[in-house]
Amino acid sequence: MDRRRFVIGMTALAAASGLSSVRDAAAEPGISAAPDLLAAVAGLRGVAEGSGRGTMHVLYAPWCPVSPELYRDTRAFTGRMRINWIPFSGGQPEGRVGTEFLLRSGSPSDIPNSFTTLRRLQPIEATPLADAQDAALAAIMPLYYRDAGGALSTPTVFYRMAGDRVRVVKGAPQAHHIEQIALVAA
Repeated sequence: MDRRRFVIGMTALAAASGLSSVRDAAAEPGISAAPDLLAAVAGLRGVAEGSGRGTMHVLYAPWCPVSPELYRDTRAFTGRMRINWIPFSGGQPEGRVGTEFLLRSGSPSDIPNSFTTLRRLQPIEATPLADAQDAALAAIMPLYYRDAGGALSTPTVFYRMAGDRVRVVKGAPQAHHIEQIALVAA
């Protein structure tokens, strides 16, 4: 089979299956997941900002160097969708401190203040909210492994589309992917 026949065949297959184009599939960043995974993630403590018909849940470790970039990229979309920032320690003391800070505050204006870097810390006080968050996350990891496979990336984005279809984006989506999420998130 030559390339031309292959492309024609794939186009016919896409039309027969109800896909209007490959571009439509690309409008849904991430991989498919089950609604129970999204429900479990949405049940974690987080701080929501923005308004709109859909919600993008961002599971992140405060020490992750990519999370502040994702935060900056989401500024243009807070009027089109809700963004729920869900911190977890990622096994690091800095993560415990940043998670505790944001969960105690509960203020969207403190989301960027929760970001930190990995560095040597003095012993820290108790972080009961961060510890509870990590335990809750550990309890839902079997659902994550079932649907997304592999290690948890930080950040990881979860969102729902019409018809209870759920998508997971491992790693930070780029700005054009956030635009696509804002268009399809329900």
